[in-house]
Amino acid sequence: MSEPTAMLDSDSVKKFHYLLAHCGLGLTEVRAISSSGVVGIGFFDRLSCLVSELSRLDGKANLYAGRNPRPMRFREQYPVAYNRVDGAQRRGGSSCDIEFLTCLYLDVDPVRERDTPSTGEEVEAAVAAAQSLSADFVGSVVCMTGNGAAVLVPVRQYRVPKGFRTFEAKCKRWEASLRERVETDGRLKLDFMQDLARIIRIPGTLNVKGTPGEERPHRRASFIGQGRVTGVLGQILSTPALESTSSCHPGGGVLDVRSRLDRLLKRWPKLRDTWNGKRVDLHDQTRSGYDMAAAALLSGFGWSRDDIIEALKCNPSGRGSDATDDYLDRTVEKALASAAR
Repeated sequence: MSEPTAMLDSDSVKKFHYLLAHCGLGLTEVRAISSSGVVGIGFFDRLSCLVSELSRLDGKANLYAGRNPRPMRFREQYPVAYNRVDGAQRRGGSSCDIEFLTCLYLDVDPVRERDTPSTGEEVEAAVAAAQSLSADFVGSVVCMTGNGAAVLVPVRQYRVPKGFRTFEAKCKRWEASLRERVETDGRLKLDFMQDLARIIRIPGTLNVKGTPGEERPHRRASFIGQGRVTGVLGQILSTPALESTSSCHPGGGVLDVRSRLDRLLKRWPKLRDTWNGKRVDLHDQTRSGYDMAAAALLSGFGWSRDDIIEALKCNPSGRGSDATDDYLDRTVEKALASAAR
């Protein structure tokens, strides 16, 4: 059995902290959980304190962070747990506390007995599925969580609407649309992560769930590859309800748009039918109707306004090269406005 590294991977923790992008928006909640329950909770706005506490607890408990920032008022509300994990703190953030969305998270787990470490083969299958999902979302990063894999997608700070339950339901529908790509043979499952206050495993920390064995060891969560994390945080995923903003992914251009579009067309039947003019469920069967439908679907993948326009210029079921700049602007604006509602 290969032994995990003995020390916290602080570089991965710092990278994770950067990706979450909580600074200036709120506090990062950390929860330490053992087989017997919650060991402690803390709320952090200092990276040095966060790394220090994780080092102290690494290997003694499973360590998680809230994917979205907790409100600043928690500093005064829970002073014993400010910049430290306190054993007496039992109340963490809930969905009604979340003011900003800063990342989306897709969690792929092997199907196995509860609290049982995964085999190497199971982990490899989860990582492959996560990498397949990640390919569709610019700026996303894949993590090996110890027993499975996850896709972390940073988004531009998005103020959560007051009707957060409706928002969470829309997130759940978006996640459900991805399930058929993961749960193909009963070996993997895609956990629902729509809860805005959901906690996620911290890369760089040791997953100590269950009793380790020769074929099912404990593993340290880690990032897979480098990922594109050079100041992205500019992507909003929506199906169909996240507010859209311009994409900040590096590179870009018509060739990048075309290659990303080709990848999506191979994997998403609804988009492919829209592109080929074969949507029997579409009420508006005009070329403009197909342009609008394509724009709406692409906005759901977090595509920027400019990239959607480039895609529509080559849409065979739409106006294509006949489309004027004004028409393209109006079509995409309508699609993005509809997605934001």
